[in-house]
Amino acid sequence: MWHHRRLLLTALGDPAPELAFSEEVLKTDAKNYHTWSHRQWLLAHFNQEELWAGELSFIEGLLADDVRNNSAWHHRFFVSFERGGDDRKDEAQAIVRREVA
Repeated sequence: MWHHRRLLLTALGDPAPELAFSEEVLKTDAKNYHTWSHRQWLLAHFNQEELWAGELSFIEGLLADDVRNNSAWHHRFFVSFERGGDDRKDEAQAIVRREVA
């Protein structure tokens, strides 16, 4: 199912509604590995700033509900560090300081 959704999203070129869809799925099962994987693919594949913008607050809401949600913690790492490239080194250092604090 997730692969089929990826094909459709790639063809349509409009990823915005898919974040809301994955959020609805995660309300049912906040630790669903396949949904998290799909969400990460969506962010990385389309790599649009507006898609990334609300991810940390979204994750923080899930962690407030269940601090033991390893899937949310993994996604937090992905959002914080896996977007990068060499041009984000200063930002990465700021992220590390924020996370340690």
